[in-house]
Amino acid sequence: MFHVKHYWGIFMKAIIWDLDGTLIDSYEVIVESICDGLKELNIEHNKDYIANYVQTKSVTSYLKEIAKTNSLTTDYLFDLYYKYSNKRTLQIKSLPHAKEILDILYNKGIQHFIYTHKNIVTFEILENLDMLKFSVSMCTYGGDNPEWLTTAIESILNQTVKPDEVVLVVDGPVP
Repeated sequence: MFHVKHYWGIFMKAIIWDLDGTLIDSYEVIVESICDGLKELNIEHNKDYIANYVQTKSVTSYLKEIAKTNSLTTDYLFDLYYKYSNKRTLQIKSLPHAKEILDILYNKGIQHFIYTHKNIVTFEILENLDMLKFSVSMCTYGGDNPEWLTTAIESILNQTVKPDEVVLVVDGPVP
């Protein structure tokens, strides 16, 4: 039988979830929002290229690239991106079985922490997907800054658990 709290040789007390790609699938909303912003600016774009880019790198990296090649500011592009993505917040879907996994682990006493680049809409997304009740706390970060992850992890460790009792679940490289 699978013993949830003892996995990979770790006595797990907490999980830090990188929200996108582990619990929710927001890539369609992300890509559509970027495309709408680029269309508004009359910038040619390829939807498949954007999808691949943001899944393997990040939205921030893509918008920085577009800003540089089109003499725009990254802040302006982010504002435009959020103009469209915030309208689509409720279109974001959970990944298959994510809620059930959270429920099982939560009922075993494991704390859930969310680490995401999303801003305040994270609460709305998780509430809409009936997942907010499982989260102990959230940390949001801006851009591709590894120091934000370090700060988030240190904050969690200083409050609740030891480093060897935490598992980080991400869908890509650790920032």
